[in-house]
Amino acid sequence: MQISKKYNLAETFIAKTALECCENGNDNIKHKHIGYYLIDEGLKELLDRLGKSEKTTKLSLTSYVLPIFSLSLLISILYLKFAYNNSPIGFENLFLIITLLITIPIALNLSINIVNRYVLNNIETSFYQKSIFLKGYQRIVKQ
Repeated sequence: MQISKKYNLAETFIAKTALECCENGNDNIKHKHIGYYLIDEGLKELLDRLGKSEKTTKLSLTSYVLPIFSLSLLISILYLKFAYNNSPIGFENLFLIITLLITIPIALNLSINIVNRYVLNNIETSFYQKSIFLKGYQRIVKQ
């Protein structure tokens, strides 16, 4: 369903093409399974047969960390301005230090949650859990 939405193709057409890939696959049993072409390493071959190229959005570390720190800085500055304006005369520096120590962890936590929410909702993940079957038991392996 994700492939059909992403590339604007009918699900039945994708399924038939994946089955053709399974039938034409080599002798490896892994290549005879339709899941290999839908979510595993065979996805590239399936997309080649469909005449599509893989659209992946990769998020660099800078693109992830920069919004977190800039949003944290903005929140901290707003709280510091509020603390400075409402502090008693002569204790502005003390109030600023206390406010900074209190707001930085809260602002970082809030910023991380906001950025993670955006990333998880708008950027497609590039990993899947891989199941390996050994002696009849399923074991989950993280890649």
